[in-house]
Amino acid sequence: MLPEYESDGEEMPSPLTGVSGAAAKDPAAAAAADTEPLLAMQVLLHAADLSNVSKEWHIHVQWTHRVLSEFFSQGDLERHLGKQVSPHCVRDLRQGRTNQKQFLLKCVLPLYQLGMRAVPHGRQHFETCIGQMKLNAQRWEELGY
Repeated sequence: MLPEYESDGEEMPSPLTGVSGAAAKDPAAAAAADTEPLLAMQVLLHAADLSNVSKEWHIHVQWTHRVLSEFFSQGDLERHLGKQVSPHCVRDLRQGRTNQKQFLLKCVLPLYQLGMRAVPHGRQHFETCIGQMKLNAQRWEELGY
């Protein structure tokens, strides 16, 4: 059960969107107030799940190799079962690293850019993560991927 608290009568804004209950008197604002917190939570959940690409290089590359190991194991099992191997599961380290770089740039980076709009209070954190992602992508480029 949530603890009771004293209120001065003024409605508190949502920590995710900054929208107060008073703004919800407008039908358009009411719809936004219903969907924006959900969008913010979805973005935060997915950003946390994919955060390895926003870590410093020495952490990011370790996670990349863990992910590739998982994909390659799946491909090995598919091959053993006589099935067609899924495209990202072919045991090819060079292609796997290139795929990870493209995943970073085409999927995760846009998600974090959306995060800056969906969670205004987290803008600085998202900007920091985006900066590190760009450094990681640059490092992959320098390594020839």
